[in-house]
Amino acid sequence: MPNVFVGGLLDSVGEADLCAWFSDYGTVHRAYVGRDHQTGYTRGFGFVDMGNADEAASAIAALNGADLGGRRLTVSLAGNQQRRSPGARPKTQYRDLYVSALPYETTADDLRDLFSRVVIVRDVRMIVNRDGLPSGIAFVTVESHEAAERAIGALDGQSFGGRTLRVSHARPKAGRPA
Repeated sequence: MPNVFVGGLLDSVGEADLCAWFSDYGTVHRAYVGRDHQTGYTRGFGFVDMGNADEAASAIAALNGADLGGRRLTVSLAGNQQRRSPGARPKTQYRDLYVSALPYETTADDLRDLFSRVVIVRDVRMIVNRDGLPSGIAFVTVESHEAAERAIGALDGQSFGGRTLRVSHARPKAGRPA
């Protein structure tokens, strides 16, 4: 069952709206809109589980780049690797992901919700600056190297809270330049 990422959603969009839009292109098994745990407002992204790959492809072709209330939707397969060239990422076996360009109000729960739509999350560590304020950077640990690859493919470059999310393999401390 293909999982489709939808970015650039307005605050007023809910699961029922996603189901209605995507049902024009096939069977919708489930829709999810990421929400802030404290406020309940949407985080600007969602996921839709479609009936099969052809239906997902039709929805993506029709809705990617569409204007919704002045916002341009980003619609793609979660886990889509097409925008990267082979060998663009190092072939490591690490399960830790480096996440940057986060909105400062992002919480660990927000990231856990986002990543849990694609992979099983083991841990989320939010990085703060010297003053204890959010830095817009986090580390997410997932269950396997393959899961890390799926998360990178699904979420790197996607819109999250009005910013373009960056997700990559975290380098081990020993491998970082001094």
